[in-house]
Amino acid sequence: MGTEFLNGLRSGVVQTDTGDIVNWAEKTTNFDSTGQLTHTVTVYDDGRTMEVDYIDGVRSTGLLTDTADAFAWYTKAYTYDANGALQDVVVTHDPLNLN
Repeated sequence: MGTEFLNGLRSGVVQTDTGDIVNWAEKTTNFDSTGQLTHTVTVYDDGRTMEVDYIDGVRSTGLLTDTADAFAWYTKAYTYDANGALQDVVVTHDPLNLN
């Protein structure tokens, strides 16, 4: 695990699952100048990538991408309400696979 600091505050953390213990290969977490969570990126073992943005530390949007073309969809875009609860999901299917 690597942690980055800017002016004494944690600005980023990168975690790598070198032992293949969990279902993700790498997680990156970013923080703003006040230490508030702003962005995460999770790369899963199956090739999916999940990026999540935060406003004032609360989850606001997410984008799950099938970078390995392992699923019938290409992306899933998530929108969350002001409390971070899931509000909407928009699925973009693979061009030739409309399952």
